[in-house]
Amino acid sequence: INDLRIVGNGDHFKFYINDQLLALCLKGNDKRATWNDDHSGQCASNNKQTTQELIDTTFPDGKLGLGVFENGSPVTVAFDNLVVYSAPQ
Repeated sequence: INDLRIVGNGDHFKFYINDQLLALCLKGNDKRATWNDDHSGQCASNNKQTTQELIDTTFPDGKLGLGVFENGSPVTVAFDNLVVYSAPQ
C-alpha cells in the first residue's frame, strides 16, 4: 500500500509517494516523457533532465481524474480515504 499526494498551487504541481517527493521525467521537446528501460533511473527525454515540479498552465480549472498505466501489464488500483481540499488563497 502506498500513499499518493499531489500538491497543487496554481499551475505548479508536486507529486509524493509515501511522503517522498518524486523526480519527474517530463517530455520537454521530445514526443513523450521516457525513463530509460535499463533500470538506471535516468530520464531519457527532456535532455535527460528531471524536475521536482510540473508547471502546466493548460488546466485553469476542471474535474479531477485518476488513472494508472503499467506497460500493458494488469494493475489493480484501489483508493481509500481520498481527500481533496482547497487551501484559502
